[in-house]
Amino acid sequence: MSKIVILLLFYNLHLLISCPISNHAPLIIQDTMASPQARSLQTTVTIQPIRILFDFSNYPDPTTLPILNSTISDVQNTLQSILSVPRFWGNMTLQSNNCNTAIVPQYIQTTGIPADLAVFITSQTVEGMESLEAWSTPCSINPLALNRVNFAQLNILPSKVGTDTYMWSQLYETLLHEMIHILGFNPILFQYFVDSNGNALGVSNIIM
Repeated sequence: MSKIVILLLFYNLHLLISCPISNHAPLIIQDTMASPQARSLQTTVTIQPIRILFDFSNYPDPTTLPILNSTISDVQNTLQSILSVPRFWGNMTLQSNNCNTAIVPQYIQTTGIPADLAVFITSQTVEGMESLEAWSTPCSINPLALNRVNFAQLNILPSKVGTDTYMWSQLYETLLHEMIHILGFNPILFQYFVDSNGNALGVSNIIM
């Protein structure tokens, strides 16, 4: 329970510097990434640590990439140590050229990746949101996996990626904050919340 409380506290941090972006493209609702075997075994799947893949092919700044990659690895380890999910597929694909404003690499469109969530890291400035350090948005959910987000975009400005200890701590918290938005604490996703049986909860039961 304490780990969940910590995550909820992070959700409320940095409200002035990061947020889920609202002017996103419509969510892609797809189940094509589920393997044929997964379809027939959904009632017998086991709960396993979430597999998160971060794709940096959209990130333009090689000078800040090493520290960003290292910090994201720390965020990845944190989330994978405390979050477990039913595993419904082998390799998952995204049949789209774009995830919001991120370009989807060809290998993800065709071969796919062995993950439960893929996050495209970008560095873009959005009109009217230039002061934000970071923002994030889901772009695809899978109804076969209890409406879990399986593809998302996380945007971070290179100027916010520092190498000193304080900057690392702030970057870690910001990235973790954005991942919590992607994982579910996001008004975009409330209509897709379901119970453990896959039944819709309804927005009125989520926002009191």
